[in-house]
Amino acid sequence: MNKELNQALATGNNTPVVLIGKNGQAIETISSIEVSEMVEKPHNDLLKDIRRYITQLAEGNLSHSEFFIESTYLDANRQSRTCYQVTRKGCELIANKLIGTKGTCFTARYVNRFHSMENYIKQKESYQIDDPIERAKAWILEQQEKQVLQLENKQQQQIIGELQPKASYYDLVLQSTELMPITLIAKDYGMSANAMNKTLFNLNVQYNQSGTWLLYAKHHAKGYTQSKTQTYTRGDGSTGIKLHTQWTQKGRLFLYSLLKENGILPVIEREDGGQA
Repeated sequence: MNKELNQALATGNNTPVVLIGKNGQAIETISSIEVSEMVEKPHNDLLKDIRRYITQLAEGNLSHSEFFIESTYLDANRQSRTCYQVTRKGCELIANKLIGTKGTCFTARYVNRFHSMENYIKQKESYQIDDPIERAKAWILEQQEKQVLQLENKQQQQIIGELQPKASYYDLVLQSTELMPITLIAKDYGMSANAMNKTLFNLNVQYNQSGTWLLYAKHHAKGYTQSKTQTYTRGDGSTGIKLHTQWTQKGRLFLYSLLKENGILPVIEREDGGQA
């Protein structure tokens, strides 16, 4: 399994790599190329930062190999270029140097990336189980975990998108007003929350996955919603995450314009006085 993953090294793509340390322990890494995309910084600038961190670690008599492992990749001209394989500790070090939204977004992205890598490794290991019944059980468990992870990743993407907009004065004014659940917005239109959610689905605003309504990516960074996650315990004792989304006043105005364009008016504006 490790030999197969190590073949991804020096290819210049974003494939996660598992290296084997001197003590025989597996070291999960991602390429500095991918990290540069996550932090939205040119790769050469990130390399300068990493080299500075390595120098500082050496000055403190600390080994950099637990954080950064020098490697190479082939550029578009098939020329060998320097990069680094960055461990989870290395990502944590880089994240600590970032502040505000950028630091939050990078942390969420690299955590999701390493979780995906761990699931990949588990999947490979399960295929090596000799007992077909036990192998089938392991496969079913992997698929269940994969579905949960996909939903949690999509929920995380929505929260990241909501953090990204830079607030203008107009946005700040809107954010100072009350957030509204879809139940109250639906009431303005004489609908149930279920009917409103289905209407917004038909208008390509959101989609449903495993019982959770999620915005399409094109709406993430518009400041239309604010979401919070709540942990809960499943019947089998494992922990899950549930997303609670509320609409900002900006989002409410967006829905008003969109619904009006499609002939759906709030009760107060209907000429029939709200009669269906």
